[in-house]
Amino acid sequence: MRDEGNTMKKKNVIAVCGKGGVGKTVTSGALVRTLAEMGQRVLAIDADPAMELSFILGLPTDIKTICEENNRMVEHLMEWTEWRKKTPCPQAGKVVTFGFVLLNTLSGTPVGTWLAAELAADAKARALAGKRVTADEEKMRTIWFHDPIWWNLSFYDWMEEELNMAMPMDLFGYVTAEAYLDTSSPESMLHSLARKLSRVMPMSRQFKGGADMYIDDLINVVHEFNADCAIFAGHLGCKHAWGLIGLLKEAMREADIPLLTFAYDMFDPRITSTEDLKEEFRRFANDIVMPRKNAV
Repeated sequence: MRDEGNTMKKKNVIAVCGKGGVGKTVTSGALVRTLAEMGQRVLAIDADPAMELSFILGLPTDIKTICEENNRMVEHLMEWTEWRKKTPCPQAGKVVTFGFVLLNTLSGTPVGTWLAAELAADAKARALAGKRVTADEEKMRTIWFHDPIWWNLSFYDWMEEELNMAMPMDLFGYVTAEAYLDTSSPESMLHSLARKLSRVMPMSRQFKGGADMYIDDLINVVHEFNADCAIFAGHLGCKHAWGLIGLLKEAMREADIPLLTFAYDMFDPRITSTEDLKEEFRRFANDIVMPRKNAV
């Protein structure tokens, strides 16, 4: 069956059905594996409560196994977070966003656990070796607590190389202990998964209600990572975020934390150019952050 709609890409839907014992599951597994090996994106839906298709594909078949795998991944992410707190920061700022990728797409999978372990191991090795991400001595540390510049993630490299400004954590990499799932009962696992979606995932945690969660998280992260300042990168389409900007500025003044705010489009470089952003950051670093540090 082929979808010919104008708003969706064409897709093929294959339904495998028939009487029991004729090889439906084995055939489906072979189709899924073959199409995936050909480079196709495949969504396999098993309507059989026995979930034999998952077994054939080598996937976990029970929720507890998946939740336990999630917890192993979170353990590595929490370790990774601790190593990124070291001064100088041992890993590049653009790596932080991987935390969101792991939480959002790879939770409960062995691949996600392996990647989290690799991130933690790399941060540990670099920290123990005394390596830094800035070109020279680390002069400043900042917390970037909103959307990344997706069209130019190398902007973080520029911050490290020209300004010697490290970014140990951002909104998308921030992982809280609530990411652990309670595996004591089926009910607790379902409740933990629902809590994870609303209390752990970046943005859904900070922007689903009032401004307090976002502001409290940002101030806590600044202190946890011993940062000198914070950055609010305001995507023009994020009206929920811009709605709290007045409260955020007031809270940061009270906390005595310098805050840089700017508007841009996280997918379109035509709105605010890289050079305009660089000039904003140079002024912020040289005229505000560094004089405060030197005065201490």
